[in-house]
Amino acid sequence: MAISTNGFLYFSTVNTNFSKISIFDNTRIFGTLAPNNCLAPYFDDLKLGAVGTNPAGEVLYKIFNATATNEDTLVIQYTNISSSFSALSGMPKQLNFQVWLYKNSGQIEFRYGPASGTTFDAGNESASIGIENGTGGMYNFIDGIAGSTHLGSAMLTSNNFPNYNIKFTPGTPLPIPAGTYTVGAGGAYKSLTTAIADLNHRGVSGNVIFNLTDTLYSETVEGGKNIFPLILEDVKGTSSTNKVTFQSVLNLSKIVSVGTTSTNALVAGPNLYNMINGNNEPILALFGTDYITFKNCVLQFQLVMCVLTEAFG
Repeated sequence: MAISTNGFLYFSTVNTNFSKISIFDNTRIFGTLAPNNCLAPYFDDLKLGAVGTNPAGEVLYKIFNATATNEDTLVIQYTNISSSFSALSGMPKQLNFQVWLYKNSGQIEFRYGPASGTTFDAGNESASIGIENGTGGMYNFIDGIAGSTHLGSAMLTSNNFPNYNIKFTPGTPLPIPAGTYTVGAGGAYKSLTTAIADLNHRGVSGNVIFNLTDTLYSETVEGGKNIFPLILEDVKGTSSTNKVTFQSVLNLSKIVSVGTTSTNALVAGPNLYNMINGNNEPILALFGTDYITFKNCVLQFQLVMCVLTEAFG
């Protein structure tokens, strides 16, 4: 196993080499170029050493027996890693995250701690989160934020660092059963981001309704720490009889994004085609999506607002 200070690790049957370890092009997790067999809890051009007033961080590991599951577990921990190699465009945040590898179940878990600091490097940050098998490319990776196997997001910055853990479990995911699910504080899904990721990854087996129970869905803690853009793909199982509806149970729910503010951000499609970047970033992106409805929602990007009493995809 090779562990990179750029927020990824990969498995190899041969000796690893420096050129692979030093890679900072995080779109590689969505393509066929090395490194493959890759786990990326936060893949970007990070910095282990000191940056500006940030002291050097650490990468640590530990093997222990997880009491809850009674299985040997390997944990790799990134402690106070600077979110960028430069302080010229703003002092990078200090990031804390872990990879948990469970021996018996084969589960992989990304755990996220604090991202400390008040500014960030808007000119260089554009991270990705996900896993990739030994082949790489379409349908051989899972984007950890979007839940997609053929759309990869490289639009993360430390300003929207995840505040929830992501677990990957071996096997074929079961579709979401027909029913109504709440999205918001105390709901089945805490954010629109996690609801959409589950929908993209699993698909549906009947009519599914997501009830938005909060007044605000944004990047803020009060807004559920959503990660934008919200990306919906061609959801498996949807049809004229199996529809998906996102609807506010209030008069209106606001979905508000301030944008990544990163000049390097992009969403990669098939063959790494640049489908979204920092110049055309949407709040909500629908790729090949049918039978999706949004009702009683306000989409607001910075100061521009659009009211959706009923919109279809």
